[in-house]
Amino acid sequence: MSFSRRSGNKTYIWGKNMSEKFVIGIDYGTLSARAVICRTEDGKIMAEHVCPYAHGVMSSALPDGTPLPPEWALEHPADYEEALVVSVRGALEKAQIPAQDVIGMAVDFTAGTILPLDKNGTPLCFDPQYASRPHAWMKLWKHHAAQAEADELSALCERFEPELLVCYGGRISAESMFPKLLQILHEDPAIYHAADRFIEACDYVTQMLTGSDARSYSMATYKALYREGVGYPDFLTLAAPEFADIARTKLRGSICPLGAVAGYLTAGMAQRLGLCPGIPVASAQLDGHAGLPALGIYGDNAAMMTLGTSSGIYLCTKELHAVKGACGIGWSATLPGMYGYASGQPGFGDLLAWFVSHSVPADVCDAARSHGISVHEELTQRAARLAPGETGLLALDWWNGNKSVLQDMELGGLMLGMTLETQPHEIYRALLESLAFGLRRIIQSHEDAGIPIRKLHVGGGIAYKNPLLMQIICDVTQKPMVCCKPVSVPAVGSCMFAATAAGSAAGGYDHLEDAIRHMHCLSDMRYTPNEANREIYDRLYSEYLRLHDYFGRGENNVMRHLKALAREQKGAPHD
Repeated sequence: MSFSRRSGNKTYIWGKNMSEKFVIGIDYGTLSARAVICRTEDGKIMAEHVCPYAHGVMSSALPDGTPLPPEWALEHPADYEEALVVSVRGALEKAQIPAQDVIGMAVDFTAGTILPLDKNGTPLCFDPQYASRPHAWMKLWKHHAAQAEADELSALCERFEPELLVCYGGRISAESMFPKLLQILHEDPAIYHAADRFIEACDYVTQMLTGSDARSYSMATYKALYREGVGYPDFLTLAAPEFADIARTKLRGSICPLGAVAGYLTAGMAQRLGLCPGIPVASAQLDGHAGLPALGIYGDNAAMMTLGTSSGIYLCTKELHAVKGACGIGWSATLPGMYGYASGQPGFGDLLAWFVSHSVPADVCDAARSHGISVHEELTQRAARLAPGETGLLALDWWNGNKSVLQDMELGGLMLGMTLETQPHEIYRALLESLAFGLRRIIQSHEDAGIPIRKLHVGGGIAYKNPLLMQIICDVTQKPMVCCKPVSVPAVGSCMFAATAAGSAAGGYDHLEDAIRHMHCLSDMRYTPNEANREIYDRLYSEYLRLHDYFGRGENNVMRHLKALAREQKGAPHD
């Protein structure tokens, strides 16, 4: 038996003496944080609120004007705290639900985003004596200045623990934790020693909420070379004696399993957020990985693609496969009881945004304005009139390096075939196709390892904003695709982890699979491959692979040489 009551303009359905229950997921992205409130019964989104980071990405200078070297990407920890309070309070105000009916919270994060803390748990960069020292600040995931350290650690790992490299696609990424810590030791050892702990940004926020020292098992597995039952690898001390006993010192804290309770909301944070103290906060998850449950994936043969600033491809299998070029492979770190595989492109929407911001002539911008659409839409409409191969162009999608399959952040972009007749929308289409070719190469690496991928579940704003790109990806990969609703997929996934941490007794779920079944956000938007385009895209892809291997596997290292020369000249005095 059930009955209803009204509160303002909301109706709450009661059954078994229990009101509707809600959970909050906070998705921390590169430029903003988004809080989403979901109803546990059916995953309905009650409200969401976005808070941009006041300082954005700091890639040229610190807040006090201290210049940053090339390839640096930092963020301000204060932005994360402000975004937490503003986004949660904003979502609650929109949802107009009773605070006592919110039963859990969880966060997901871009990773690895690494922060040094002092003995009080305060970011080192807040201390005036360290505020002008870049290594005291939070290194964003796309801080790629530690590539040399990543190469050093990869060589040591290959020599002493080659089996570990299988879990990281054969190479340790510059985006992970230890290359960034090693860079600090090389360039500012005083900061390394001044830090009481180093922590992932997601764990910093979780600890802010709970006061606990819990560390995300998923983050440790995918971004810090951690293995359950083994810990951190021994070869690290060969790179730096300071890494000895690091698990007990600068990386101390309990490792919290996926979906488990990391702690409970403190009274102080509850008051700031407008919530009730004591609600469970789930262990944090990587932003891309959090989308798997949101997109209804719980098993083999389906992969998730998230398309945004960067792209990610995530999937799970019951058996371990050695996928060359995967960014990470972890047991029970993506979905419980399964091996999770993570790959992706570090530049996706960023690449298209760069082209629109820096390379589009005024007449195209004027046309977009006169049509009442964005420049992206104007270029897309023009590009859609072209047949595959009609541009005469072919591009490599490495404007922000290659995270998979080559794992080399020293690589750069390439556009081949331009003439004096080349038009902006033709370049735009070639960039769209290059992104699709990059995705196909990643998918191919999984299938070569024995993991069949039958279909793609796609999330991210681009998935429903750019049908042309979606059809190109579908045609290039020859995989049917189903898209999400226009929601923040990682935040919805975080809501599912929050509901699982809360448990059925509180109005959530005891098993993640049950939360997926009731709360997923798949839509009816689907794409099927256009067979008429298969042959031409196969031909273009074969040319893409030639360029991919020629510039990416050492036959021609011109891209690395150019970056080295650029760094040399930027550091040299100028007249």
